[in-house]
Amino acid sequence: MHVLRTMTRKSKILIVVLAACGVTAIIGYAIPSVLIAKAGRLAVLVFKLGKSPDTCNRAGVCPLMIAAAESNVELVSTLLGEGAAVNKRDSEGRTALHFAMFGDNPEVVRILLRAGADPNLRNASGFTPLSSFDEPHYCYLCAEPLILAGTDLQAREPGGYSILMAAVSADDPPLVKMLIARGANPNQADDGGKTALILAAQLGRIEAAKELINAGASLELKDGAGKDAAQYARESTILTPDEKRAFFDLLSKHK
Repeated sequence: MHVLRTMTRKSKILIVVLAACGVTAIIGYAIPSVLIAKAGRLAVLVFKLGKSPDTCNRAGVCPLMIAAAESNVELVSTLLGEGAAVNKRDSEGRTALHFAMFGDNPEVVRILLRAGADPNLRNASGFTPLSSFDEPHYCYLCAEPLILAGTDLQAREPGGYSILMAAVSADDPPLVKMLIARGANPNQADDGGKTALILAAQLGRIEAAKELINAGASLELKDGAGKDAAQYARESTILTPDEKRAFFDLLSKHK
């Protein structure tokens, strides 16, 4: 039987999810007993309810954040039911919603949002959960509920980088299309005047460029260096000769 089904509120037990193998202590306590779940990927530590579900380790990481990162729907729900603060931040300014983007389950994101998680809170580096594309194991499937929840798609990240530009950089044309459909501006530029289309040309993101051009991205806009998308495609060391021809064919069709 699943460990959660064997426990009642009368037992006054709180299930806290830990990052699995090799963990010997968390939030200042040695682990007295460990139950392995999810093929050894999780360790479950049992605490008395006298310990707050918001008790954190020295980095400010709380059980809800770890449960979200591990995509454990049942434990996220349990911790929220025990009163875990959904918008609590760690020492890097990250919330459970930021951590959920390291997992692989959009349902965790939906649960956090229903519990009042703010999709527009930024971490100490200035990134919202949706725009944390540089994090390892970023969950692209988790982007849709954040977009539908009202993430500010016009928000500019450090350096003026837009969420749309991050999607281009991540080479995710479906996400580019979704962002545009929900109102992202295809001509928004960063602090250096670079647009998502110019970035697509630099990085050789042809499919993303198609989505941007179909949405009305300007071919004429130039960045602070005075270069447009065509010039960056011409100078690209990433594109093969065939890819360059395909890119110029795409641009010529929309001039």
